Amino acid sequence: MPTLALICVAMLAIILLPRGLPAAGFLWDFFNGLGFCGLAVLIALAWDSESPARNPRLRLHRNLAVVSSILISGHVLGFLVWDPTVIEYLKLRAPLYMLAGIGGYLLVVLATVSSFPTPRRVLYRGFSRFRQWHLIVSVAAILTSVWHVLGTNFVINGILHSLLFCLLVLSVPAYAYGRRRFTASLTRSAPPLSDDLADRQGITSFAACLALAGVYAGAKNLCCFT
Repeated sequence: MPTLALICVAMLAIILLPRGLPAAGFLWDFFNGLGFCGLAVLIALAWDSESPARNPRLRLHRNLAVVSSILISGHVLGFLVWDPTVIEYLKLRAPLYMLAGIGGYLLVVLATVSSFPTPRRVLYRGFSRFRQWHLIVSVAAILTSVWHVLGTNFVINGILHSLLFCLLVLSVPAYAYGRRRFTASLTRSAPPLSDDLADRQGITSFAACLALAGVYAGAKNLCCFT
């Protein structure tokens, strides 16, 4: 998925811009990289989000949602296993930006799980109602994730980097929405995908994101991007 690749590379370039932030160790930065890759996949999903039941790209959309959920789960659980003191950030007295991150994670999981047929029929009355709430939950997940990233002030720091990050996060969904509304819809223009190809692209995207998180961690700790 070229859009996903471009978003990941752009996000990597932004977070590696020198700004005096020290490396935190390979594993710590790797888990951070997983979170950023998960957010990048979530943003990329907005590009291909025109997904009525007959859309031949629906399986790829769902696969990438699962990839995003797994990556963000790795971000959260990795920190908890590697540094158990992080559990303090899961308590209600944690800073709001950390609670926003937890909320964003739960919203991503909700948006993913509820997109499968059985949970969708249980939770929503009709496909149109599902699409409305799916959009609301997805937007809320992106916004709370951005709040989490900016609030931690650990990877994205300073006005310039914050503006670049917000521009990347918001411009892709906004442009995708405008493209669908004022030009030909993605449903008609997007080529069909077989289930096998959609599954292979999902697996490839997951592997590429793992590799990119490793590149980010290695660059910070070995190449002194600080």
